[in-house]
Amino acid sequence: METRCEKVSLEDGGFVEKVTVIFQGREFTASGASEWTDKRGRRCFGLYIDWTPESDVDWSTSATLTTSSGDQKFPCQLSRPWRSNFGDKRRAVYMRYMGKEYSGILYSEDWNMWVKLTERKNQR
Repeated sequence: METRCEKVSLEDGGFVEKVTVIFQGREFTASGASEWTDKRGRRCFGLYIDWTPESDVDWSTSATLTTSSGDQKFPCQLSRPWRSNFGDKRRAVYMRYMGKEYSGILYSEDWNMWVKLTERKNQR
């Protein structure tokens, strides 16, 4: 199995990763991590939780967010887990990047690794 990751630049200075997995001669392509500006002018990230067991992190309160290629890593804080009315486990995620605060929700913690974070406007 082989993987390929290409960063596609966006007009607003953000990016979208195009990730391709090659398995038995067939290619499967999907969008990966991303960064963009929403309609309200807030910066947003779509990143993955790095659940690597080797990392020296207390998973109950903190983790690392990363891009699909793993070339960028961002420390983040996690809230305590809770169960939604759909039965999945969720957590709030908080990140600071370049002096700004971002927040989002990790949905379906048991199987999902992707988190969408949005810039918080009401910063202190």
